[in-house]
Amino acid sequence: MSIFKQNIINQIGTREDLLIDTHTHIGMSFKRYVKSSGQFCQSLNELSMKMQLYGVDYSIVFPFPSLNGNMIRNIRINAGHNFFEAEEFPYQLANSYLFSEIVRCGYQEFIPFMLINTNIQLDEQLSFFERYEDYIFGIKIHTASNEISPEKLPGEFVSFCEKKMMPIIFHTRSCEAQYSCWSVLKFAEKNPNINVCVAHCAGFEKSFFEEINNFDNVYFDVSPLLSLCHLSLKGNENVISKDKLDLDYTNPVRVLEDVYKLAPNHILWATDEPCGHYVDNKYQIQVNHVKDLDTSMRRQLQKNVFNFLTNL
Repeated sequence: MSIFKQNIINQIGTREDLLIDTHTHIGMSFKRYVKSSGQFCQSLNELSMKMQLYGVDYSIVFPFPSLNGNMIRNIRINAGHNFFEAEEFPYQLANSYLFSEIVRCGYQEFIPFMLINTNIQLDEQLSFFERYEDYIFGIKIHTASNEISPEKLPGEFVSFCEKKMMPIIFHTRSCEAQYSCWSVLKFAEKNPNINVCVAHCAGFEKSFFEEINNFDNVYFDVSPLLSLCHLSLKGNENVISKDKLDLDYTNPVRVLEDVYKLAPNHILWATDEPCGHYVDNKYQIQVNHVKDLDTSMRRQLQKNVFNFLTNL
C-alpha cells in the first residue's frame, strides 16, 4: 500500500473523532447543466473549503457520472475552435482531473474512487487504474447512467477488484430491478471478498434492511438524506421503494437514527454533495445531522468506513 493511502487508513483506524463523508462528486455533469437541474459542477478546492468550514475530516470523492450518450467522447468537436478534448475511453478526462489534482495539490482530505464504465474499453480503463493505483481507494459504478447491472459485470473486472481489494460503490434505483439493491446483493453473495456499498439508502426498501445483516461485505450510504426524505414524502417511486420503511420522513435526523439502528455495522454517512434536492445550506444541514448523533454512533460510522475500505 502506498504512503498516501496508508496514512489515511491509519488515521481512520486509530482516531475516534473523525467525520467522514462517503459519497461526494467533483467535476462537471453535462446532464445537470443542460437540464438546469441544480448544481452541475464542483472543484476539489471548493469541496475542501466546505469540509474545513463545517468540520468534515475526509470525503470519498469521484467524478460526476455521464449518460452513455452525452459523454465528452461523443460531443462533436468544432474544427479550429476545440473546446473539449477527445476522450480515448470513458471518463478519461474526469478521472484524470481528479487524480492529477490530488497529486499536484497534495490534498490529504480526499479518499478518491475511480469512476468506471465496464461496458466499453475496459482494458484501457484498467490501464489508467494502474497509473494512479497509489491513490485509488475503490471503484464507483453508476448503474443507471451507464446501463450496468451489478449481476452482469465482466469477470475480468470482478477478478481485478478482488485481486486489488477494491471496494465498489453502486448507484441504485428502486424502479429498475437491474439497478436495484437486490442486484447488488446478488453480486455480493457471489463475490464475498469484495466489499460493496448500496448508494442512496436502497430507496428505504424495507426488505433490504431485513436482509443486509446477513452479509459481511455489504454497506449502504444515506446520501442525500434531505432529498431522500423529501422524495419519500412526495411519493416518488423512481428512487424510493414502493415498500419503504415506515419512518418519520419529516425528521431527517430521526430517519438517520432509525436506519442506523436497523443495521449499525453497515451504514455509511454521506451527503452526495453537491447533488440532491436544492435547499439553502444543504451541505451544512446534512453535516449537522450526523453531528446530532451521539458519540457512540459517530464512532461506529467511522469504524464502518474503515472496514469498508480495508475489507475487514
